[in-house]
Amino acid sequence: MLLLQLNLFILLFVLRQTSSAQLDLDLNEPAIDSMNIDLNLPLEQHEESMTAPMKQTVQDSVPDQSRSTKPKRHRSKLKMKVYRDTFKAKLMTKPEDYEKFKTIKSQKAKDKYHNLNKAEKEELLLQKRLSYRKLMHSRKQQNPEYRKIDKRTQLRARIREGNPSEDDVRKHAELLKKDRIRDQNRKQAALNSAKKMPLVRTAPSNQPHS
Repeated sequence: MLLLQLNLFILLFVLRQTSSAQLDLDLNEPAIDSMNIDLNLPLEQHEESMTAPMKQTVQDSVPDQSRSTKPKRHRSKLKMKVYRDTFKAKLMTKPEDYEKFKTIKSQKAKDKYHNLNKAEKEELLLQKRLSYRKLMHSRKQQNPEYRKIDKRTQLRARIREGNPSEDDVRKHAELLKKDRIRDQNRKQAALNSAKKMPLVRTAPSNQPHS
């Protein structure tokens, strides 16, 4: 409030130096009416002695405190989202570069996950589950009839129907390749776990056979 009253005092001083014809002010009036301002008095008492042009000038110069301003962190997140969307849109114009980018990004995510310890992995998975739940909750609030669409199921359906596009054929081949690699990794993991299990041997029985 004190800063606002000080700004008002400065504005009144500047306005008094301007032409009286523009602001409809009588410069022959005593200076106490417009210059001698008591900063300890409420602002409303000073506003009573102000003319309409003076009030408009003060109103334009004072920022609107009721207007909500977004936090700096939220603005930075919005800027980063715009940057990512623009970068992705430019990259998708070149399919080969986009595929390389997805491969590098996926490999970096895998390396980062494998370098974590058990507690960090559990915390990361928990954060992902919570983020996914929040996303689904917000989408269902916007549209109560929202249902998640499985793009792979739709892709396989188009392949079965016999009317796929070239992009569908390429994506289906990639899915089959990923499925084969996943099955091989599962079999290899099962074999490795079986090798690590100790063999339990029972002692031969000394009882004579009947």
